Amino acid sequence: MSAQGDKHADLPAMEDQINAAGFGRFQVLAGVTFTLFLTSVGMELMVTNIAWRAMPVEEWGGDDSMRALLVSLSFSGFVVGAFIGGQLGDTYGRKPILYAHAIVFIPLSIVSALSESFFQLAVTRFIIGISMGLVLPTSVALMAELSPCNVRSRLILLIPGLAYALGQVIVLSIGIALMG
Repeated sequence: MSAQGDKHADLPAMEDQINAAGFGRFQVLAGVTFTLFLTSVGMELMVTNIAWRAMPVEEWGGDDSMRALLVSLSFSGFVVGAFIGGQLGDTYGRKPILYAHAIVFIPLSIVSALSESFFQLAVTRFIIGISMGLVLPTSVALMAELSPCNVRSRLILLIPGLAYALGQVIVLSIGIALMG
């Protein structure tokens, strides 16, 4: 073994240090942050269905089948993003993936809302879907890495489940208030 290896042999592993520190403010802040990321994803997955009535579908020469295509494109992008998100996070680090999500998600959500054609809307929805898919494995992996063993499994199951449902309830509530 090298001298470098001997020097670090007595240091505790990161997981041991996190377990010794326990669950605290840092994990709460990380959990809230990841919940907000994933709440926005839950909202975005639902928004096409709510905003459909306000879209100029007749101007675009379409019908209700276009709504199904838009929702399918968002979910297809989500699957692509989730499939590659873990590998990208392992390769480039988790924080850059979260930054990339924010850099893509926010402006493209605005572009999507201001789309002037069905094609533009479809392309932005697919790319937004990829971005949404990237954030899921990244957030779950980060929360798992930052949490003590005794609460890890609960947190990595609770945060995505709660966040998606919360995001969808928010969008549905706003939609009901605006339409009703």
